[in-house]
Amino acid sequence: MSYSHKIYRESKTAIVKANGPIDLRSSIAAMKALAKDKNFDPHFNVIVDLRQMDFTPTAADIFAIKDSLSVMKSSYSGEITVLSTEKVLPLIKMTATMEAVYNINLKAATESEILNNLENQEK
Repeated sequence: MSYSHKIYRESKTAIVKANGPIDLRSSIAAMKALAKDKNFDPHFNVIVDLRQMDFTPTAADIFAIKDSLSVMKSSYSGEITVLSTEKVLPLIKMTATMEAVYNINLKAATESEILNNLENQEK
């Protein structure tokens, strides 16, 4: 699996990073792994950093991930922010808009300021 996650308990945030080749199965497994981490709280905000991934998801892939999140909804009640490349951003924005119907707090972003702030807290 080409994902890793780090939990920042003080700021109540978790960062999930994709690096290199990933696929739909590893994406869903990464979200399940974070939900099961004993240091993760369902109310934490989650930043999913996809900027270094080697995968261009289709709309079907994004909806499959959304369906998985809907099933795991009790594990993710905080805000989920997806950092992505410009290439994938429109697809993620479209999905984020549709997430309102499923009451999942998902938004898309390309800026890394949030990540930089969190990583600087650790230093």
